[in-house]
Amino acid sequence: MIYMCGGEVEEERQDDKGDVVKDVIKFEETTVCLFCREKGKGYVYCGLLDYVAHDPSRLPIRFIWSLNNYRLLSEREEFSSLIKAANQLNADRLAK
Repeated sequence: MIYMCGGEVEEERQDDKGDVVKDVIKFEETTVCLFCREKGKGYVYCGLLDYVAHDPSRLPIRFIWSLNNYRLLSEREEFSSLIKAANQLNADRLAK
């Protein structure tokens, strides 16, 4: 299992008291799929996500997700390429 933190809810800075976030937190009723892409490339289906938690102390609010089928996905070249690109991006940010 891999845990992922994801960005903003909509474009605005949301907190956990807003209607949008209250609706998003009802994950038992919602299927959440993850699609990602490298700049200039097409989207890759990365599987289903399970809600783990959210951090209402941060603005914009942050969500933590569990990516299902990580092992199966990691065998796909398209997904492995995304992981490599994300790792490189993180390394570049840390080097600054």
